[in-house]
Amino acid sequence: MKRKLIGLGNGSLVVSLPSKYVQKNELKKGNEVELSEVEGGLVLSVHSNVEPKKKVIDIGNLSNISGRYISSLYRMGYDEFEVKFSKPDMAVELMRKMSENTIGLAVINQKEGSITIKDLSGKKNEELGNITRRIWLLILELGDDLLNIVKSSKFDELPVYWTREKTINQFMNYSIRLLNFSKEGNFSYYYFIRRIEGIADNYKELAECILESKSKTDDLIDFLGQVNNLLRKLYTEYYDYKDEECEKLLIDSDKLLSRIKKEIKDSGSRKSYFIYLSQIVSGIKELCSPLIEMRL
Repeated sequence: MKRKLIGLGNGSLVVSLPSKYVQKNELKKGNEVELSEVEGGLVLSVHSNVEPKKKVIDIGNLSNISGRYISSLYRMGYDEFEVKFSKPDMAVELMRKMSENTIGLAVINQKEGSITIKDLSGKKNEELGNITRRIWLLILELGDDLLNIVKSSKFDELPVYWTREKTINQFMNYSIRLLNFSKEGNFSYYYFIRRIEGIADNYKELAECILESKSKTDDLIDFLGQVNNLLRKLYTEYYDYKDEECEKLLIDSDKLLSRIKKEIKDSGSRKSYFIYLSQIVSGIKELCSPLIEMRL
């Protein structure tokens, strides 16, 4: 990027900053910036004066919701939080939930009745797009790999398979955390990410059901393949939206959902397979609305 130098008198020269950079960093007249001389040039940086966002909560002996508090504080953008509790064994459970559901958090202080957790990753708004694509690719892999496991009858691989759903949870929580720091974030994106993570849960539940029966059928393979194809079409629409294709996606979703609902009535012992497949298709259909909203 080239900028013209402007004379200011007494031999001083000034240069204007790009408007996008000014807006992104909320710079105003009179703000200070830092210039560092490096070999061959100057580096300009902005030091944020924003105080770290901190919180203290007391969950008493409510162990069942303890992990949800960790995830919620993380998603809301807190940099540091102390969690107080009354049951001694809750510290281990809180740390386990932290490692399973978040990225970049660490326990910096632990004492009787409380732990203090801090984000060590920093706020990197520019990563939001990369994290979103990573979530997409993980969910697409989830569907494709489940289909391959069923086709090959390698059911013993399923317990390892669904552990990847936890990785998706981590990235989902991280993306919402980043969204809270982004001025471009909106509710439609928030809903989209939470709902697509629900689709990952449906794949996991379907995998658990398949492991329990350890059986495959041609219709299960056929329908799972069609569901995966539908999800991939939604992925394509997310990154290359076209009204005509979204219209077709909705029509295809309705047709497939109608066929799956018929299987639910007629499939007997395999009914649960098709219930989870119908939930995935319903989720894909629901996501067309926020997809449109994000383009308006």
